[in-house]
Amino acid sequence: MVTLRQVQSKKELKQFVKFPFSLYRNSPYWVPPIIKEEMNTFDKEVNPVFKDAEAWFFVALKDGKIAGRVAAALVRGEALPAELLALGIDVSDLAPRRTT
Repeated sequence: MVTLRQVQSKKELKQFVKFPFSLYRNSPYWVPPIIKEEMNTFDKEVNPVFKDAEAWFFVALKDGKIAGRVAAALVRGEALPAELLALGIDVSDLAPRRTT
């Protein structure tokens, strides 16, 4: 079973930020972000985009381990900031794999 938990603390935000490191660890094409920069991007007290936007971050847990992450953003204004556009959804093994 997969459960969704909202990120509530800096420690959980760091886990949210670090999840892609495990998901893409074997990909030769993945370029890891600088963790401090990612933390600042998602920090509502640091990133000025949050003057006109709200965001909620969630981790998907499977067997007690992070198996995915998702963010929801609400932007008040004309354009969606690139910082929020770039997030998207990351998942590891949440759905059964298709076999052919």
